[in-house]
Amino acid sequence: MQNDVGFYSRTNSLGNILPNIPATPGPKKANEIQENVKERFAGVLWIQKLKNKLPSDYFSEYDHWEIYDENKIYSKRPFQTVYTENLQEYQNYLCIMNNENNLEDYYVIAKRIPSELEVLYPYCPCIRCDSLVVNPLKYLWCPTCTKCLRSGCAKYIERAKKIYRNKELKISEIENFKLLHYTKLRCIEVSIILIIIGIFYF
Repeated sequence: MQNDVGFYSRTNSLGNILPNIPATPGPKKANEIQENVKERFAGVLWIQKLKNKLPSDYFSEYDHWEIYDENKIYSKRPFQTVYTENLQEYQNYLCIMNNENNLEDYYVIAKRIPSELEVLYPYCPCIRCDSLVVNPLKYLWCPTCTKCLRSGCAKYIERAKKIYRNKELKISEIENFKLLHYTKLRCIEVSIILIIIGIFYF
């Protein structure tokens, strides 16, 4: 039974009137959700869903995703949680998926924010990072011996930061570094690869 203020009252099995409970709000319309995107999410993704694919097929690269819940509080601020084995930093993004019926389905995905070191990995000029994936020495070389930032040494991390800040100088700095320190190691690397290829083919 609805009273004068718009709340619903009910009775229990003994006939006693229970406290008034606010009516459940109806689902939000699509335009209402999209208006709040900037306040509640770090960004929005638009996906055209194919008929033979499931939503999970589109979110396999993310550590967490869920169906949008209109009654749940979402924030665009970075947050830390454990979706996998380690504590990571994430931001929520709204995904609007157009299905085969030309209707919009809403999902929330958590995109992981790379750590400072992960951002600097492409700017490490050491021979370990620069070696080809097929080179077995890449996985044997010690990060400390090759002066790699993965060793955790502040000096090597600062060197990568400098290259990152001056991206236009990246190529020249890396080449000078290699020519100065690793010309001989590069020759050894090529020789070992040729020997390994020779063992397998002859």
